[in-house]
Amino acid sequence: MLIFRRPAFTLIEVITVATIITILIAISIATYGHLRASARDSRRVLNITQIQSALAAYHRDLGAYPATITASSPLAAGNQIYLNKVPSNPTPVEESCQSWPEYSYMAMGTEPNFSSYQLTFCLASDTAELSAGVHVATPNGIN
Repeated sequence: MLIFRRPAFTLIEVITVATIITILIAISIATYGHLRASARDSRRVLNITQIQSALAAYHRDLGAYPATITASSPLAAGNQIYLNKVPSNPTPVEESCQSWPEYSYMAMGTEPNFSSYQLTFCLASDTAELSAGVHVATPNGIN
């Protein structure tokens, strides 16, 4: 009597493949989280430069910076809209930036002639030639 054996995987082969798949999934999840954090930092830099551009136009037209700006509200004066919606800090905020969960705007000078401003924000990682940490944007740039 002839016995035919069907080819099959051994238990060791199945465990090896399962281990390799688990390692690949773990690496993918870690990479994906890092990419999302980097994207949020890039978005922060873009937001700050948009706000700076709107503030420069505001100052050019009115000769002073606004006393306050509010996230999710327009930056406008009279009928002129400089920014339809002031951007807010992307969420979630990374652990290293918990002390700066939102952008912080402060007009400098005497009211109503604010001659400068400071816009403070935090980056979790090195982004666009800026190091990780707290940065201050002014009319002269970001430092």
